[in-house]
Amino acid sequence: KGFKMKKNLKQNKIIIATGGTGGHVFPALALVDGLRSKGYIPIFISDKRGKKFFENDASLEFFILPVKNIASNKNMKKIVSLLYLIASFMKAIYIILKIRPVVVIGFGGISSLPAVLMASFLRIPTVIHEQNAVFGRANRFLSNYANLILLSFEETLNISKKHLRRSFVIGVPIREGFIAKKNYDNPVKNSKFIILVIGGSQGAAVFSEIIPKVFQKLSINHKMELKIIHQCRKSDTEQLIKYYSKTNISYEVHEFISNISGVINNSHLVISRSGASTLFEVLASNVPSILIPFKYSTDNHQYVNAIRLSSKEAAWLVEEDKNFKDKLETLLNKIFTSNEMLSKCSNKAIKISRPNASKSFISIIEKYFIDRKIGGVKL
Repeated sequence: KGFKMKKNLKQNKIIIATGGTGGHVFPALALVDGLRSKGYIPIFISDKRGKKFFENDASLEFFILPVKNIASNKNMKKIVSLLYLIASFMKAIYIILKIRPVVVIGFGGISSLPAVLMASFLRIPTVIHEQNAVFGRANRFLSNYANLILLSFEETLNISKKHLRRSFVIGVPIREGFIAKKNYDNPVKNSKFIILVIGGSQGAAVFSEIIPKVFQKLSINHKMELKIIHQCRKSDTEQLIKYYSKTNISYEVHEFISNISGVINNSHLVISRSGASTLFEVLASNVPSILIPFKYSTDNHQYVNAIRLSSKEAAWLVEEDKNFKDKLETLLNKIFTSNEMLSKCSNKAIKISRPNASKSFISIIEKYFIDRKIGGVKL
């Protein structure tokens, strides 16, 4: 099928529909500056969870859909969720007809589904972006309707072969502040070895309880050289401060780090989960990382993300199993005694970082949907 762009479309408005988690929202927000610099007006659609991400920018126009995940096994909750989904489709149609965008972009999550699907039925160009190395459920469904599919990894699982011919690999759009302005600097003698620990909200116990104990098991010399900057859940801050204060380790504990890009760029090592958004931000910073996938992530996508990097020596993968503490301690001891390991990891990370993902994203939209006033991509 093909599509024709109608003459009454407002050429400068673009709808971006995204799930309500940071992993979906942050890559979408990374497009804002680039779109505005080209004269486009980004308008966001998300669910209730995503509202907090958009409220920080008073100039952003956004709409909230009542959609909820259909995850419950209880029939009544499924019926209620289905009703919310139907209401979201109706609201999405109203928004699209009101705005008449030149293109609708979906970043995954169930709340991206109504806008992208309705845009497709209204013959408005659609693009979906998959952040992870495993195609998400919403994107799997929408891939049957989207005009173009943008991927983050060369080998994305669960994408149909018939859709690959209209797919491009661009990476994950990241905010400008994460892109390294300098080469990686190895730690030097008589200065602190800075480790940033980004404790995810999912399965956070490993970050707030186990990892600090691994630091404590290190030799006294290593501990004296360390500075740990630990971002954690609000409920874990007091516990972590109490724990670190009893060690010989220099530390900072934060519930939220506002200048996270600056902290990453000034670190020698990052320890984090392997959600795609964080992963590509760290890659673009040229900073070596230890990835600890959340083992209960949907379709085990965090493990697949981490494997994609570790197989290319662009990060170290440590699985969360019964030997986790010993494996992490062994790896850290090796890293502390080998700047060569850090330099090699940084160099490999640079090669696969794709820091220009936002520019590539916008260029593809312009090439296929905006520069062509009539016609478009033949599917």
